[in-house]
Amino acid sequence: MGVPYSIGPLVVVALTGTAGLSGLAISLLGISRFMVAYPLGRRAVMFPGGVVASVGALLGCVCKSYLGSQRIVAAITQRVR
Repeated sequence: MGVPYSIGPLVVVALTGTAGLSGLAISLLGISRFMVAYPLGRRAVMFPGGVVASVGALLGCVCKSYLGSQRIVAAITQRVR
């Protein structure tokens, strides 16, 4: 869990060139965690029995499959050119 908190500010400083925005990466991590965890926590209370965990696992598998297929297609199209 510590890697994003240590590399995030370094990446922001490298991209923007100013240390004043180094807290931006940490703020975005906190906001995104809240935006995901709060609605999912409410759904977990409404639907007991692991329904939310099952939907999350299914969504993760679908998204990973999609991203993996896009990488394969990109690799094939680069070889064709």
